[in-house]
Amino acid sequence: MRAHTKVYLLSIFVLSATTTFAQAPVITPKTSPIILKLDGTGNHQVQLSEVATIIGDYNSVTITPFNFNCSTTGPQTVIVKASNTTGNDPVSALNYPYGIVTDASGNIYVADAGNNQIKKFTPCGVVSVLAGSGVVGSADGLGTSASFARPWGIAIDASGNIYVADAGNNKIRKIMPSGLVSTVAGSGAKGAKDGFGTSATFNNPGGVAVDQAGNLYVVDSDNNLIRKIESGGNVITFAGNGQYSSVDGTGIDAGFYNPHGIAIDKAGYLYIADGNNRIRKISPGAVVITLAGSSSGHADGIGTAASFYFPNGIAIDGAGNLYVTDTGNNEIREVSPDGKVVTIAGNGSIGSIDGTGTAAIFNAPIGITFDPAGNLYVTDAPDNKIRKITPAHVVTTVDLIGGNGQNTLSSSLQINVIVQSQPVITSVFNNVIITAYPGCDPVLPDYVTNSTANDCDGSIVTFTQLPVAGTPLTPGVPVTVIITATDNSGGTVSTNFDVNVVSSTAKPVTFTNNPVIFQGSHVLLEPQATSDIVNYSWSPAAGLSDPAIKNPMANPSVTTTYTLTVTTAGGCTDSADITVTVIENVIIPNAFTPNGDGINDFWNIAHLSEYPGCSVDVFGRNGQLIYHSIGYSKPWSGTYNGGRLPSGAYYYVIDLKDGRQKLSGEVTIIK
Repeated sequence: MRAHTKVYLLSIFVLSATTTFAQAPVITPKTSPIILKLDGTGNHQVQLSEVATIIGDYNSVTITPFNFNCSTTGPQTVIVKASNTTGNDPVSALNYPYGIVTDASGNIYVADAGNNQIKKFTPCGVVSVLAGSGVVGSADGLGTSASFARPWGIAIDASGNIYVADAGNNKIRKIMPSGLVSTVAGSGAKGAKDGFGTSATFNNPGGVAVDQAGNLYVVDSDNNLIRKIESGGNVITFAGNGQYSSVDGTGIDAGFYNPHGIAIDKAGYLYIADGNNRIRKISPGAVVITLAGSSSGHADGIGTAASFYFPNGIAIDGAGNLYVTDTGNNEIREVSPDGKVVTIAGNGSIGSIDGTGTAAIFNAPIGITFDPAGNLYVTDAPDNKIRKITPAHVVTTVDLIGGNGQNTLSSSLQINVIVQSQPVITSVFNNVIITAYPGCDPVLPDYVTNSTANDCDGSIVTFTQLPVAGTPLTPGVPVTVIITATDNSGGTVSTNFDVNVVSSTAKPVTFTNNPVIFQGSHVLLEPQATSDIVNYSWSPAAGLSDPAIKNPMANPSVTTTYTLTVTTAGGCTDSADITVTVIENVIIPNAFTPNGDGINDFWNIAHLSEYPGCSVDVFGRNGQLIYHSIGYSKPWSGTYNGGRLPSGAYYYVIDLKDGRQKLSGEVTIIK
């Protein structure tokens, strides 16, 4: 049976520091120049071993920046900081962390509710206090001179301003990047009054989100409302009727039940983690629908077939997928834009175990956010931990280091580096076999001509080949070819493959027959060619569809001999001839004059002599066969049984015996 847990603020831990004596570590840079090469994806995460060595006592190292990409090639600097932190550090100690959000640089901000502070930690886990004295209060001011009371939800705008749902004070607070805290809205009194700025009232606001126009949306949890703070500071009720309900509708016709988490997409749609175990979607026109969930439980599925148990935090990725901290189920759920719910991490058990997917265990996770690299960060509130979930759903616990806490000895050093882009060869080179033909010594081909590569910063990539093209090859002696790509910044990458040479007694190209065609028709020329031919050239080009391909279509008007010259991969050339014989069409006269004057006395059929097996039959008006011939070596003289036939039309049938349809028609004897 699953253990279901609602989350409440239990206690605030007070940590003490123990004074110890330690030495500051000594940082020494590596020998210059220090070249950092981007990988095939255009990124490089800096490793300490690449830039410096550290001696002395230290237990944490940060490198800033720790990641370079295509936009940061060339001379750069990194700062290596080594710290010797002893004892418990009150800065890094969390006490019921709730809301969490990231900025464009990957820094993460946490509403540390039990400590009444907003804390910032770098991607390397170094923690500092952005704002809040740690003592319950509502004072505006700079950094730790300001005070909060159980801050819950947290959001960030494009300028880096942080907005906090200060639940215990019933206020919405703003923290500038400098740490200056001001009150955006809320008088501090409990209520649901709309109005300008501090004249408005809230009741335990839980979540906050900011749209691209600078409008704030607040989940007014105990009022069961969604409030909007316009960019000018005016507070209005955007959706909800104030009653505990799960009814869908528009604006104040919709109902919510102790909602908490909120996220907003690029199109301005809001997504609410509602306490009635549902994920609600609100259009820019305030139309509220239920995207997923129904009653309490744990079930993956689509829409209302899925179930949650007290969903709390909610985040959205660029594709519109939602990620929800299912607090009561101790799980992280993914909700697709069409409402399909799947569990990506956690198995329902209570605890704190790292692992992949459902092998990991959480304890009432609440806040959730994305970093620029697509990793999720989750506040595991009762365990006072920040958990990281990679895109592959690998869950780890983030190590937090008190960067300005007690008993910390640190050293830092600025180091000059050169970030070098790295071309990626996209051509595929397999091992090659080159054939040596009779009378030809093969040479190494030019593989550079068709080589291709990508380079993340758009640099021009040049290629070199060793051994160079044209190097003589010897049968039985393999050669390893190395192709090297170099970009403008000097970044290089190489690939290699083997070339083997074998001997052959066969010719690269031959023909098995010489085709015969009728005038006006065509034939496909089909040489017997080896597979290593890289160039074809036919001559003459007349009558060919393409003289530079292996199998052109030939349509000569007269009998023609074509010569095919080929070049193999090893540089060997060879030629072969093929003759296309063109048979002219039979021309049948429709009349002749057998009157003995020596002019047109015979029925002369042009080109019929080229069909020695043909048959010629002539019929009289009554269908009587009056002439028959196999072959037509002697033309018909217009006689029958030695006598001259009278003038008139006679019917003929000629069978060329070549598979074509018989020729038929009338021939007229004229006298």
